[in-house]
Amino acid sequence: VRGAEEEAYWASVRARREQREAVGDDLSADRAAREAYAAARAKREQEAAREAEEALSFSVLPDRLRPFYKLLELLSDATETDVRKSYRKLALKYHPDKNPKNQEEAKDQFNRIAVAYEAVLAHMATLLAGDTPTGAQVAPPSCY
Repeated sequence: VRGAEEEAYWASVRARREQREAVGDDLSADRAAREAYAAARAKREQEAAREAEEALSFSVLPDRLRPFYKLLELLSDATETDVRKSYRKLALKYHPDKNPKNQEEAKDQFNRIAVAYEAVLAHMATLLAGDTPTGAQVAPPSCY
């Protein structure tokens, strides 16, 4: 009985293969589907890892600056060069002259990007100047 079931299984496999070959389709379509599925799964895993890294990265930023960093698609450890590159890329993408169909929406997004750029650069300037981002001041040594 077992041999008959196995033979029926392999006969169905052969029949499906013959049907695919008759249509002109070969096993490469199945392989391509498996590869596409694996690539999509790997992409989802990479995005999840990036989001987790991003969440951890943003935890060191002040709450008011997090939306600006997200809008500019930056991590908290971004350099001034990274900020400028991201700003230029997004400014070109959302410039009202480049989007004549959605000019109002593009103008609004362009303005938000400009405000975010200024806020992030101002934050970086305070960090580089040695000021504490909270605004707290350290007592001078003469007070001791």
